[in-house]
Amino acid sequence: LQNSPIKVKVVFGAISVTDLLSLDVNMRMNSDAEAKAIADSVRPQLESLKSMVTSGTVDSVGADAHFTASMTAAQLKSFMALAGIGG
Repeated sequence: LQNSPIKVKVVFGAISVTDLLSLDVNMRMNSDAEAKAIADSVRPQLESLKSMVTSGTVDSVGADAHFTASMTAAQLKSFMALAGIGG
């Protein structure tokens, strides 16, 4: 990420695998404006994946951008096939 135009201070979160794959990711940016910009840029991408996720959210609070998503096993298999991952 050193050459990336996005300067992230810290990334933390959780991945849960049960009957769903759930992601909960926080990215601490250098400013409130950067967090809002990253959330605003990810939001349309998440919207385009609505048929492939059970739920998903994108928001920013202060300098933190927060993303969540969950997928069923069937949705994950479809996503992996679309991405060319697995066999």
